[in-house]
Amino acid sequence: MVLEELLTKKKAQRGPLIIIFLLFPISSISIWLVYHVFPSALSILPLAFITIAFAPLLHWLFITEALGEINAPGFAPSFITRHYPLMLFYIFLFLGIVASYALWFSVLPANEAACDFLDSDGKCFFPTREKVFEEQAQVFTAITGRSITGAAIGFNECKNVATRSIPACFELIFFNNFWVLNLSIILSFLYGAGAVFIVSWNASVIGTFVGTEILEKSPQAGFERFIGYFPHGSFEVLGYFFGAIAGGILSAGIVLARKKRHALEIIIKDAASLLAIAYVFLVIGAIIEAAAIIEPALASQIIAVEILIMVAVAVMLLAKKKAGNPQEFTAK
Repeated sequence: MVLEELLTKKKAQRGPLIIIFLLFPISSISIWLVYHVFPSALSILPLAFITIAFAPLLHWLFITEALGEINAPGFAPSFITRHYPLMLFYIFLFLGIVASYALWFSVLPANEAACDFLDSDGKCFFPTREKVFEEQAQVFTAITGRSITGAAIGFNECKNVATRSIPACFELIFFNNFWVLNLSIILSFLYGAGAVFIVSWNASVIGTFVGTEILEKSPQAGFERFIGYFPHGSFEVLGYFFGAIAGGILSAGIVLARKKRHALEIIIKDAASLLAIAYVFLVIGAIIEAAAIIEPALASQIIAVEILIMVAVAVMLLAKKKAGNPQEFTAK
């Protein structure tokens, strides 16, 4: 109830930036609560608590989104400009979790032996890094190769000079992201807020990478690491967001179809457009990432082209928004 008072529907629509400020206390409380109550699930359960916390708001946003499409259907760009708060919700959710997990990774004691604050039972008062980030650390070692075998995921396809190639690296990256996107769509369709868990998980992994740089080097190095994900990661993450939105509004459309017979047909068309955009974004992201890994010299050119594309898209959407000036639809 407290969260619903702090994050009202009007605040979410008019100023979704509040989400990023609420995420730090929500994620922090979730980590501490799970540490003292469910310590064996410390690396996963806090993300489930975050999902539960934002489920009511996201359900309302999906219903509002679907109503807007039913009453004033339009092609995907107009959909984005008219209902951008839903996209901003996912963006700020993602950024908030990255920041929170990066901070906790860099300040929590590494393990029980490194803890200076013990309770009466001799247990560390603070959650330890090895427990909070246990699952995320496994992903980190698998990707970076910092493991016993020393072999990273995709080593032969993307990093071994003798065997790597852009097509092979692209295929590996794309199909990995492809399954993540499909899972986001399915969870969002079945559960509405289900995709929040997938988004939260990916954000926590990136937070672990950033936190590692902060801990081993400096805050500046952590920030540079995060920026380094932008050229390809922005397309991949936006693809997940579009897929989650498509699944959510399709789910809401099925519910609304019982009262509005034409609703489902309209929603299916819009969801299909958003899914097409999501998969295209995954292709672009995989191409950029594969090219940047195999040919690092292309990185600056890729970033320049990406910035031009994003500026052009932003101008187009802004012009569409000003020209259309669509009215808002809200769910009661």
